[in-house]
Amino acid sequence: MRYHIAHAVAFVSLICCILPGAASAQSQITGVVTDASGAVLPGVTVEASSPALIENVRTAVTDDQGRYAIPALRPGTYKVTFTLPGFSPFVRDGMALLADFTATVNAELRVGSLEETVTVSGESPTVDVQSTQRTTVLDRELLDAVPTGRTFFAAVALVPGVTVSEPNVGGAKTSINQRLYVHGGQPKDTTTDLDGMRIITMSDGGGDQADHNEAMTAEMTVQTSGLSAEVARGGAHVNFIPKEGGNTFSSTNYFGYTTGGWQSNNLGDLLRRGLSQPDATDYVYFANVAGGGPIKRNALWFYASYQDNANQNIVANSFYRDGTPGTFDQRLTNRSVRLTWQVSPRNKISGLVDDNDKMIDHEGISGYTAGEAENGRVPRRKRILSVKWTSTVSNRLLFEAGASSTRTMRNENTSRES
Repeated sequence: MRYHIAHAVAFVSLICCILPGAASAQSQITGVVTDASGAVLPGVTVEASSPALIENVRTAVTDDQGRYAIPALRPGTYKVTFTLPGFSPFVRDGMALLADFTATVNAELRVGSLEETVTVSGESPTVDVQSTQRTTVLDRELLDAVPTGRTFFAAVALVPGVTVSEPNVGGAKTSINQRLYVHGGQPKDTTTDLDGMRIITMSDGGGDQADHNEAMTAEMTVQTSGLSAEVARGGAHVNFIPKEGGNTFSSTNYFGYTTGGWQSNNLGDLLRRGLSQPDATDYVYFANVAGGGPIKRNALWFYASYQDNANQNIVANSFYRDGTPGTFDQRLTNRSVRLTWQVSPRNKISGLVDDNDKMIDHEGISGYTAGEAENGRVPRRKRILSVKWTSTVSNRLLFEAGASSTRTMRNENTSRES
């Protein structure tokens, strides 16, 4: 019985990897190579090189129709080189490849020698002509430049057509899961992936999303229409592309802190009409350190991060028995690490662990309370585990196998403030 089950699982996995939708979480470069007369050129060697590739260079050869495809590429800046004996090389340099994107790069080779190279720089395809999906890419530059609450909910809210259940101004509600709405649907229709693998939980019918470590994300793609058949729901589909490290050690850090003194109000005469204490921010802080590099150059990379963010909000007309303003307290911490191993030029294995602890105290506070933590939630820990094997068998066949797990559990060791 076990023999038949194992073979059935292997067969289903192989079929899923061959189907076109199975590699949708990967980016790729495709195109056609011709000569000056427009005739297709088979046998052209195509090399895609980028610091984003742990093996540095990925190679393909055009078929009898002059077509090629280089699948399973990481987002980054690429240099694509076309060479064929008897023809001058053609180079497309400085091409930015986004996540979940199929870039069409065609080339025209001219008769000549190796010393005569045609180079085109800084031109990146902006339209994916092979997909009907409506996809918005939030790259690292955008995530760092736009002042948001530094949560994926706040970032996804920037996408046209997406609305959120409540605002998170300046991170004042960092630990509260905002709900995402698309096309008038339900928040439970939202799905989240990590490098193409589903990581939503069954809690709240799938509406409770894990809290991701912001510094571990290289890019996010948000699909709002034209979703493929592998997405079981019709809401927003968010795919996190995690960082992998590189052959050079690097680090990125963010620290932010604010108090209520930076907050203005538009209360007008409400204070004179009986509002004794308005909603306000007591403090908000956000600390995130991250870094990575090679364990073994061109073979094994790591990237790790620690995130700690919290806020304390003063609740309108709420006081403790000692007369101090009532507060709503939240804290979220993440500890994350990712390893990427280039087993061979065609085989790569990656794994990620992300533990996030959430504490919320004095939830639902209003009026006078004893000032203790009886209104607090039980501290929760959500653990994301993922492992993925990618094998580029040939230009026409990409094999992927992976598993992911998102688990929610009690964390009695998390400190709770009153």
